[in-house]
Amino acid sequence: LKEYDKALECYNKAIALDAEYVYAYNGKGTIYHDLKEYEKALECYNKAIALDAEYVYAYNGKGTIYHDLKEYEKALECYNKAIALDAEYVHAYHGKGYVYHDLKEYDKALECYDKAIALDKNYAIVYVKRGYTYDKLKEYEKAIRDYEKAIKLLPKYKENLEYWIESAQTELEEQKKNQENQDRQKIANVIDEIKDLLEYTEDQVCHYTTTSVLKELCKGSKLRFSHVAIVNDPTEGKTLYDFLGVESIERKDQSGFIGSFVESHNNNSLPLWRAYGRDGEGVSICLDINVLTEIKTPKETTSESKGATTNKTEIARKLYKIAYAQLSKDDNDKWDFLIDGEKNTALETKLAELKKLLRPLIDNKNVKNEEALEPVVEIQYLFKNAIYKGEREVRYYDLWKNDYAKIEWDFNLSPPTTYIEVDNDIRNSIHEVTLGPKVKNASTWMALYKTRLAREGNKGVSVTQSKIPYR
Repeated sequence: LKEYDKALECYNKAIALDAEYVYAYNGKGTIYHDLKEYEKALECYNKAIALDAEYVYAYNGKGTIYHDLKEYEKALECYNKAIALDAEYVHAYHGKGYVYHDLKEYDKALECYDKAIALDKNYAIVYVKRGYTYDKLKEYEKAIRDYEKAIKLLPKYKENLEYWIESAQTELEEQKKNQENQDRQKIANVIDEIKDLLEYTEDQVCHYTTTSVLKELCKGSKLRFSHVAIVNDPTEGKTLYDFLGVESIERKDQSGFIGSFVESHNNNSLPLWRAYGRDGEGVSICLDINVLTEIKTPKETTSESKGATTNKTEIARKLYKIAYAQLSKDDNDKWDFLIDGEKNTALETKLAELKKLLRPLIDNKNVKNEEALEPVVEIQYLFKNAIYKGEREVRYYDLWKNDYAKIEWDFNLSPPTTYIEVDNDIRNSIHEVTLGPKVKNASTWMALYKTRLAREGNKGVSVTQSKIPYR
């Protein structure tokens, strides 16, 4: 009832009747503690202990006093003495845990609270204290569970604890959002590292096309990068998802574009003539890589001469080697990834890391698969089945999001499809032209290409016909 003066009168009367009545000294110590008269409280607890050296309650009381006085070592000594006298004295574990909490030794505090709850599953205040410790450790789900348990045991705490529950829920949502952002950044970093491993760094590439397309290019038409929807391989864009063990994402927008090339030494390859050179009736061209990767921005005024303008060149695109994937012959639960015809352990390590990072998002029922796998879209067309490994393809692949001004439509196809144009004129970047072994009137075509390119200043270009036996 907090009528402390009357309480002290009663305890003093008890002591007057029996000067060795230990419980009365302990009771007086509790009153003085509540009154924050700590010296008097300690005198009473010490008197109780002098009368009964194994009096657990007095050690616990002294521990509480020293805790309030922030004399934590003495508090722990008292609580440990109480536990040594009675290993199941639940209040000492509670007090000891609270000391460790204030010392910010949260793991030790949790050990004490766990022990107290193991001894008494209905000890409401310990759930509160343990919840508060979990709060400090940012383990908000556990904190909320403890606060809710305390409310069930002691409904009078409800109003205060609901505030803490609401606060913990807010922090939990923010924590999950931050963690998700961190995870997505890790995924983005790994994808960048994968792209670095696949980046093509040689000076030239080769491109197979038709004789008529090259004719238009020699007249000044621009090289095109096609939309991913018109690739001729039905497994395109799905191989990486097979490795991840999930359904592939179908692109519903117009953002993905591909330009297919091969390493320059593959400019006269029988399998490539068959697959991409119109069955030997097409043409292959070798050209400088920078004509594909560099973009000249609009003219800008220079500082050297007022009014003078210059084109600013920047590397805006990159080309990548295709990685070829197959189930391992040694272990059908593993995959091998080949670059340049060889297993690439660095790439395999990064892909395993990507798979591990994606798994929590894939398994999260609150996250749609399209959202979880959105980062993979950035590299999905840089992987193909190993049955195509002989092609050694080099590929431009990029996502043009909402850059509608650069996207063109080809209405000659049904349905019409989109493409983007290479900004630069490629005529002066062509080093070698090879006609397919089955091209008819080859000498005429060779003369056409040579004179057209020479007119643009490219007089040293080599124009020949393949001698590969072709049946």
